[in-house]
Amino acid sequence: MPYAEINDLVVAFRNVMLRARQNKGLEIFGDALSLRERMVMVLEKLNRAKLQATNLTFADLFEADEGREGLVVTFMAILELMRDGLLNIVQNQPYSPIHVTTK
Repeated sequence: MPYAEINDLVVAFRNVMLRARQNKGLEIFGDALSLRERMVMVLEKLNRAKLQATNLTFADLFEADEGREGLVVTFMAILELMRDGLLNIVQNQPYSPIHVTTK
């Protein structure tokens, strides 16, 4: 499977942000999470999916109701995990869903 390019991730994140904007009335404010905490949360979500033999898309890693700040922290966490070599991010063809798994 071909790996997704950073531009594909940016476009996918833009779509997540647009979807969150549509749900703006659902915004929930809570304690802010650190980048490291969010990285752990993303890895835990991916590991649970792997145990259940479920594939997660890039968009599945975001919670639209946590607001813009939460979405940005999650995106940064995904980028950090990619940089650390802990994630496989693939896209079968242009404009198809981006799938994320742990290595």
